[in-house]
Amino acid sequence: QTPVFNDVPPTHPHFRFVQKHAELSVTQGCGNGRFCPDQILTRGELAALLARAGARVTPAANLYPPAIQYFQDVSQAAPFFAPIQKMRQWGIANGCDTVNYCPNESVTRAQIAVMIVRALLTPY
Repeated sequence: QTPVFNDVPPTHPHFRFVQKHAELSVTQGCGNGRFCPDQILTRGELAALLARAGARVTPAANLYPPAIQYFQDVSQAAPFFAPIQKMRQWGIANGCDTVNYCPNESVTRAQIAVMIVRALLTPY
């Protein structure tokens, strides 16, 4: 199989998963034909990935945000506004406190585990 990303060759231990992400349109990589497999994600980037994966589960689902703004630190002009809103609307991702999402903070593997399990158990 021809690699979608030039930094994830068929010999990479996660090759088939990265390829599937691209096939399902969950990711477009990090630019310039790369996936950046060792890059740390931000909470905003993770929300975008999970929202795209969730929208894929139910094709009728879309990323148009609800009318209310859930978090004070994520304006409608923010690059990940729509997926962050969708993650909150679906009940998959809460904020880093009661009023903020902290979209630029890194996510830990434990936080990712919580969001993935919630995403898998959420009926879309």
